[in-house]
Amino acid sequence: MDESNSVRVEVGTTVDEAEKQLILKTLVATHNNKTKAAEILGISSKTLQNKLKEYSNAAAVTE
Repeated sequence: MDESNSVRVEVGTTVDEAEKQLILKTLVATHNNKTKAAEILGISSKTLQNKLKEYSNAAAVTE
């Protein structure tokens, strides 16, 4: 298995954090093609946009 195309999470990782890692890794794999990433993840483009906005807002709060 190609490790560069996989996501590994440790026991104790929250579902939200695992989801975030999976989304961000999928965006890298699709060269930031959000439509393709959403398709691969089985979510709507709108849901993907909302998740990315959520991550952006959370990063701004922690800075």
